[in-house]
Amino acid sequence: DRTVAFEEVFHTRGVQVVKKVMFDEYADGAMMRASGLIQEVRNTARVIVFLFSNTREQSKEFISAAQGEGMLASEFVFILIWLQGSLSTLHLLSLIQ
Repeated sequence: DRTVAFEEVFHTRGVQVVKKVMFDEYADGAMMRASGLIQEVRNTARVIVFLFSNTREQSKEFISAAQGEGMLASEFVFILIWLQGSLSTLHLLSLIQ
């Protein structure tokens, strides 16, 4: 799993991963919102790192869903990392400093 490499680097650098959420790679914004996971992230973290297997579309879907849940850019930091390959899920790591 490619997210493990990122988590190891975060741990080495003293960055605490407080929540890891996974969406199906075909989930759209409505499905993401309906899952309730975006609200969990909103209540847990302010710095959010996204690891996407599909680039532009998943990024747009998540950002749209996050905005729909009231996650304003002035209150949260979004870091988008695009992975290429055959991941079967969308990975979202939420972090705090």
